[in-house]
Amino acid sequence: MGDSLWQAGGAPPRAKGGWQGNRFNGLVVAGSRKATLPYAYHPPNANHLVLIGGLATTSDSAMPDPALLGYGPESVTRFSYAGGDQPYTAKDTWDGPFAQVEALRDVLRNIAKTQPGRGIDLVAHSQGGLLALALLYSLDPLGDLSLPPIASVTLLNSPVTGSELAALGTLILDELGFGRTATYLQRLAGVGVNTLPLDAPAIRILDPKAAELAALSQAGAAAFAQAAGEYPSGPLALGTRIMSAAGQTDAVVSPGRTRISRSSRSAREAANMFELTLPGGHGSAKQTDAAVEVMWKFMAEEPLPQADGHIAHALGEAARWGIGAVRFLLNDLTVPRRSR
Repeated sequence: MGDSLWQAGGAPPRAKGGWQGNRFNGLVVAGSRKATLPYAYHPPNANHLVLIGGLATTSDSAMPDPALLGYGPESVTRFSYAGGDQPYTAKDTWDGPFAQVEALRDVLRNIAKTQPGRGIDLVAHSQGGLLALALLYSLDPLGDLSLPPIASVTLLNSPVTGSELAALGTLILDELGFGRTATYLQRLAGVGVNTLPLDAPAIRILDPKAAELAALSQAGAAAFAQAAGEYPSGPLALGTRIMSAAGQTDAVVSPGRTRISRSSRSAREAANMFELTLPGGHGSAKQTDAAVEVMWKFMAEEPLPQADGHIAHALGEAARWGIGAVRFLLNDLTVPRRSR
């Protein structure tokens, strides 16, 4: 399977596919089973694939299986939060995505040394998507030739503008004043202590109000503006394509939080930005037949199915406004009165 079979010319290009995307005029998206068979028997392009896991993952956590996309092991690198090719634990992810930018940069430089001239496709889940974007927006592809060109970035369930669950965590820890009590109860119960404690730095970093997310958004806006100019420059000057996929039933990162831009679909695609909704939740969406098919088509620069999931986006917006209303009552009404 993968590269070797493709090079030998012993397999047809496609095995299956046909996910329909929208149902009922985009109110929901079509379901999809867990992927167990390859979508294609060869990779979508000649680039090297780099996989980046999310918050509270480990080296053994499930990511989209590269073999289902047609990749052989020689064309895949799995990013380690512990550095190099070492196994990593959930604790290694707790400092959040932005602490890992230089480590990812080193990974790409090593690929460039061993495979000169080969492009990179980044596929990142959850907070790994913020790491991929932070690296991308800091690049100088026309000036720093030590890094390989990044052809595409695929974001899966990534909190581009934060997470309501992280906002709830910050609300409990800081704004309601239950920080010590909440962390004590978590440690007493032993729930999630080894995977993600409530006081992990990443919780505050992924809060929609976090300064780090605002800075990332500003860097992205500047990068797209530079690339759209008469003389393209900046991190996206070489035409890097970005796709962000939400999970229709994701309760960790609501679909609206995965959006790269509020522009129209046509405007986004003209800027090489693509957004869609996949069936499944935060962990399961990336492992479906639909996800495998969409990723392959995106990296092959083939047309993508339209998959809006309007109901899921509406529910996410409701959660966003609900938590926002609570924060407004606490911070803008209650606190000023107490301080009088």
